[in-house]
Amino acid sequence: MSAPGARPLIDVTLVGAGGEYMDSAVLIEWTVTPGTAVEEGQTLAVVETAKAATEVTAPAKGVLQEQLAKPGEEVGIGAVLARIATGGSAREAPLPQQFNGHDPALAAATSNTAGLHKRLPAAFASPLAKRIAREHGIDLAGLKGTGPGGRIRRADVEAQLAEKQAQPVRADAQSRAPDLTSRPAESPRPPQATEGYRRAMAAHMVRAAAIPAFTLGLEIDGAKLFEARSRIKQQGGRATLNDLIISAVARTLRNHPRVNAQWDGAGVLFNADINIGIAVATDLGLVVPVLHRTDAMDVEAIAGRMADLRVKAQSQRLSPAEISGGTFSISNLGSFGITQFTAALNPPAAAILAVPAFRSVTLFEDGRLETRKLAHFALTADHRVLDGADVARFLQDLKISIESGNVLRGE
Repeated sequence: MSAPGARPLIDVTLVGAGGEYMDSAVLIEWTVTPGTAVEEGQTLAVVETAKAATEVTAPAKGVLQEQLAKPGEEVGIGAVLARIATGGSAREAPLPQQFNGHDPALAAATSNTAGLHKRLPAAFASPLAKRIAREHGIDLAGLKGTGPGGRIRRADVEAQLAEKQAQPVRADAQSRAPDLTSRPAESPRPPQATEGYRRAMAAHMVRAAAIPAFTLGLEIDGAKLFEARSRIKQQGGRATLNDLIISAVARTLRNHPRVNAQWDGAGVLFNADINIGIAVATDLGLVVPVLHRTDAMDVEAIAGRMADLRVKAQSQRLSPAEISGGTFSISNLGSFGITQFTAALNPPAAAILAVPAFRSVTLFEDGRLETRKLAHFALTADHRVLDGADVARFLQDLKISIESGNVLRGE
């Protein structure tokens, strides 16, 4: 509580933004020092979640008064990271405090959190961790949580699941393993700076691998895509082939709601909006920014938004909202010259489309030689949500849309 006459303080909390895979984050850096005047919406800190680095912004205008966490510390959703003194100017603000781990006033400010941790039950877990444990028959009572206050996180449950699935393989591998005891021991390699993110990504992929999935593929002629890109370029635009494919996929999904659905543990959940996540390779690793309501955007809007998201992804400045809520995913490795691949599911979305490079292929059809721009599109699907016929019909419609060029004209 503020002292009489003191300026009111507003808490800066870590918000999950509805991202169901985010139950905690690691504070990477403070971008503002205590005593600095800040505006509402200004970036105060950068945290690393299971999906990407993201920003924490000021909820109100004022002066940053206290920092209650330090870089490298893991904090849970809802935790107070800082406090802002509102009203007046920086000159009038009380003496700011910066986290040092030994400040008596700061210890008092954080005592409530410490007390909360002491009261936590042994099997305290996030809702997502509980759901995954329930789906795979894992007893939470036997797990040790690595989250704040010993909270069991999704990564803890998925690590246990991976351990459980690897046991038979490990036993078999040990029986066939050569004797390596005569080799000199190698020093362990030091941990990498991105180890936390990579560990979270590994846990996410373990969960994806546990989903019953299948893949179907179809060759699509991209001649109309190349024509549309050239036409847009002549008109001063800068849409890429991927932007055009995103547009075609979004409009095709309108007629295939089951492909835009997900499994919620008890049945199929049909998503009201079409939000396409696009896999982007960064120095940190793979991130999937999301284009919300993609089907309501024209190609120009998609191109502009994707350019913005790519820059943010490369600079690790995507917000929680920009990496949450995806209902369908696209992975495009065409720029690397990859001519055929399948993509791993990105839960909770029930489907992901793999887009390779287009190849110029000369075919003999109707008594004459013709050169086509072909690519083998492959869609991997969650078999709990989709059957082969569902995916086949979607791919057929996507092929018709791209090859006719109708979708690219907004039809």
